Amino acid sequence: MILNPNSSCDMTKFAFNFVEYLCKFSLNQPVFLCVGNSNVVADIFGPMCGYILKNKYGINLVYGDLKNNITSSNLYSVYDEIKAKYPDRPVCVIDAALVDVIDVDTVTLTNYGCIPSCFSSSKLIGNMAILGNINVLGLNKLMFLKTVKFDMVTSMASFVCEGIFRGLKIAKTIKSSSNKNRCINGCICGV
Repeated sequence: MILNPNSSCDMTKFAFNFVEYLCKFSLNQPVFLCVGNSNVVADIFGPMCGYILKNKYGINLVYGDLKNNITSSNLYSVYDEIKAKYPDRPVCVIDAALVDVIDVDTVTLTNYGCIPSCFSSSKLIGNMAILGNINVLGLNKLMFLKTVKFDMVTSMASFVCEGIFRGLKIAKTIKSSSNKNRCINGCICGV
């Protein structure tokens, strides 16, 4: 699902679709794996989301932020640590992505993991993914770095974190309700 971070309607779609994806995991709060390098504007989306989730929304199950980057050097070891420590929780990967020009400045929410672009292997990580579509595929590295706007990345990160926070509130309400085995749209949790 591709969402526009400048749309309040898409914020609601994000929150409800996030909850719907959590239905596969009995609405258990995911562990957020925020991938990226905070020293590069084009790759700061994941670390910025991690920082906002921890510091603005008080979400504790977050790996990767502006001070503790998850990059190619430590991604798989951190992922393995998360799976060992939280085997019953889904892992939500948050990362920047390169897309077709029409999808730049949008956010993609998937109900499956992703393959971080810094790797040539095809190992899928995570159970769901949130991708900040920050630039166009095929740009040379110099153009890629020069054309990413910090304000756009900040806006997308704020949108994603607000959507996650709203989604987690909805999931908590559903889980604590008397009919906690049912989710939105009639799906049965854990099936």
